[in-house]
Amino acid sequence: MSNIAVYYRLANNEDTNRVIQCINKELHNFNDQHVIKGVFVDAHRERYHFNDLISRPLHEIDILFINEIIHDEFDWKLINQLSITEGFTIQLLGE
Repeated sequence: MSNIAVYYRLANNEDTNRVIQCINKELHNFNDQHVIKGVFVDAHRERYHFNDLISRPLHEIDILFINEIIHDEFDWKLINQLSITEGFTIQLLGE
């Protein structure tokens, strides 16, 4: 079993309720294969939960699932460096 976390950044005008339903559907698929360590959802152009995620002990997770490539260059480089130093992989949800 792998330890996972999920990070989702909403697109502009994306429906929060629909996103939560999609995340819940994905999480139900994970239950037998993964231990869910956290789910982090940020509004468009916000990073409150991203900051919360990166302050966690990331060495405890094996896979970080994200909804899309993070478009903010600093955040993308940061999470990639953390994946190297903390030993987790980054995968897109639904793959």
